[in-house]
Amino acid sequence: MKTTSAVSKFSSIQRPSASGEHQDATSYLVMAFGTKGLNAAEQFMTETADGVPAVLSAIPAAHPSALGALRTSLAGATGSVHIVLAGPESDVFAARAVAIEFGAVESELLLRVTEAENRRVYCPHCTTITLTTAGIGQLADCAGCDRSLLVHDHFSRRTATYLGYMDTAEELPLDLQRVAV
Repeated sequence: MKTTSAVSKFSSIQRPSASGEHQDATSYLVMAFGTKGLNAAEQFMTETADGVPAVLSAIPAAHPSALGALRTSLAGATGSVHIVLAGPESDVFAARAVAIEFGAVESELLLRVTEAENRRVYCPHCTTITLTTAGIGQLADCAGCDRSLLVHDHFSRRTATYLGYMDTAEELPLDLQRVAV
C-alpha cells in the first residue's frame, strides 16, 4: 500500500520544509526578519553541514530597502546558492517573491515561518497591498481605496499576497434587485 503525505486542498502556499537538508548547496544566503526569524535562522545555521559558507542578514521586516538589499545579493548569486528565509509569514513570502523574480527555484528555497499574524492582502479594485491582522474570511480596510475587503484564502505566490475583494461585490444595489411576484 502506497502512503502519501496530507496536503491541505485549500491552500496554494508551499509550506516550509521540515528538514534543513539541501545537500547540493555550495553556500547559503540567510535572511532573518525580526527576533523570532533571527532565532530560526541561527538554529538553521547550526544545523547546516560543516564547511558550507552562509551569509546571514538580520532585519526587522521586509520593507522596500530590505527587499532591495536582497535583490542586490541575488543579482550576483550563482545557481548553487540556497536561500533561507525566516520570520513572519508576510515577510518570508514577500522575500520569496523577490527570490523567484530573480530566478530561484523551489528546491533552492527553505522557508521558516515563525508566525502568521499579519497578512498582505491585494485589492483588485485599486491594486494596493494592505498589511492586516484579519484572518481568512474576515474583513480588512484597504489602505488605498478604503473599501471593506473580504480576505479570501487564495494566495498568490508570485506577489506574496492574499486576494481581497469588496465584501458587498456580490450584492445587487437595491434599485436593481428583482422583486418576487
